Amino acid sequence: MYYRRKTIKKRKSKYNLKRFLTTRNILILTAGIFLLALFIYVVNNLSAPSRADYDSFRVGLHTQIPGLSSRKHYDEPLKGFEVDLAKAIAKDIYANEQVLQIVEVNAKTAKAMLSNNMIDAVICQQTAVKDDSNYSYSSPYFKDNIRFVYKDGAYDSIGSLSGKKVGVITKSFELEKLKAYNEQEKSEIEIIELSSYSDAQEMIDMKNLDAFCSASKKMQIFDSKEYKLIPEDLGNVEYCVVTRIEDTDLTAKIDDYIKEITENGKLDKIKSEWI
Repeated sequence: MYYRRKTIKKRKSKYNLKRFLTTRNILILTAGIFLLALFIYVVNNLSAPSRADYDSFRVGLHTQIPGLSSRKHYDEPLKGFEVDLAKAIAKDIYANEQVLQIVEVNAKTAKAMLSNNMIDAVICQQTAVKDDSNYSYSSPYFKDNIRFVYKDGAYDSIGSLSGKKVGVITKSFELEKLKAYNEQEKSEIEIIELSSYSDAQEMIDMKNLDAFCSASKKMQIFDSKEYKLIPEDLGNVEYCVVTRIEDTDLTAKIDDYIKEITENGKLDKIKSEWI
């Protein structure tokens, strides 16, 4: 009798343990499924949406480049090729030109404002930088050549500027090209970095600069009756739309759009109204 009770008790113990283990496995599986579902929900709801899905498109534009982006009076809207390109991107990518918000930038502030999420793109005479870890660049929308403007003196070549003070916009492609020229040609051009074209004009007028180096389209701020261009150029420069490197969807859509309107002639049509 004692042996039988012990056997029954042992069987019950094994049954209870088996039932406990089965219940525990079910609870663990249920908890795992719940946590997986919760993780998927959080990821889907907290992931940043594409910039191309937002209801605003904030673009940094320059204010001093006639034909590209400028105005005659401070209270007038910006006009030019780059302004109309921004409008076209807003209209065709966002399907609504009204989402466009124009933000004034210059050479110093453009990329800083982009990094700080104050704007979504820069259409402001920006050139592609190789292996840039912070920004993405579209296919080029405009090509220009780099020239030198001066007021007093007689300069017939870039070489004749050796030993002279030449201004150039800071952090620009032209600056890098001028530095490379100095190194390659063993030239002694004294490079003066500036933040604006108006500064360059003022410094030339005050004889604090002998010449100014920039893409030729940007030279329109200088009156052709007072200023002269050196015949020789420093090569070409191509302008691209700049976006943050993490905004991959917006970057891809803008790049595809630039390629499309380049091929179908729409880009040239927009350009021809201003240049």
